Amino acid sequence: MPSGELRCRDDSAALSSLPRGQFDCEYHFFKRNPASGGSSLVKDLLETILVVEDHQDSREMLADWLTHAGFRVLTAENGGDALRQVAHETPDLIVLDLMLPWISGVEVLATIREMAALRKVPVLVVTGTNTRAFELRSFGPVEVLHKPVNLGTFIPAVRELLNRKF
Repeated sequence: MPSGELRCRDDSAALSSLPRGQFDCEYHFFKRNPASGGSSLVKDLLETILVVEDHQDSREMLADWLTHAGFRVLTAENGGDALRQVAHETPDLIVLDLMLPWISGVEVLATIREMAALRKVPVLVVTGTNTRAFELRSFGPVEVLHKPVNLGTFIPAVRELLNRKF
């Protein structure tokens, strides 16, 4: 995940020659080393979305759309992976397929709603089933998009859910 840092000259003589309110700084982009565990500007500033989808092509497509729309994206290929991810980091929104192997999307939804930190995290269910949003209302803030999804409806649905107050 790309991130960056702001580097300013640590030379008071050089800085004093600049007009008031101007700084001699550059913004440097770099690749974040996930193994470092350190905070990054991208992680701190961008809204984080967890995409839970067992089909690799769909997962990658949704992740690409979200990344290009300016979000930080985490992915999980099954319910177990999703639950492990949210135990370590609370996303701002979860995109969840209902038809997952081993642990279904409904079970994932029920489990995350039992976690205090995740009770109000909005969930966008992306499913090929005929599930309707009102059927999932007991699980808190949930909206449903039916597959196949397209970029023109997906990104606006994500933004709308993130902008709602729950």
